Amino acid sequence: MLSKKERLSSSGVLRVLRKGKRAIFGGLKIVALSPAPASQASVVVSAKVAKKATQRNVIRRKVYHIISQILPNLKTPARLVIYIYWNCSKTSQDEIKQSIVQCLKKLSLN
Repeated sequence: MLSKKERLSSSGVLRVLRKGKRAIFGGLKIVALSPAPASQASVVVSAKVAKKATQRNVIRRKVYHIISQILPNLKTPARLVIYIYWNCSKTSQDEIKQSIVQCLKKLSLN
């Protein structure tokens, strides 16, 4: 889980969605707004991905764990909104991490 400082609030998400740059790789979309005062992230998992909230929360926790490792290593601090479009509850963390890193490379953040 991300610390409170690293979590993006709902008003921050709206700001990122309005002004941010987008990158898509596999079943993942990242909207980023850079530069920012500090790196922050939020994860969105749709009900179309997993019907049950418990399954969506498992996916969200996996992605938050991966993001907590990636955020300190970004070239420039950025605000990120990560959309998950596939059910990755049974996917290994390495595969998810590779997808996130590829998206960040497209955005020139990693």
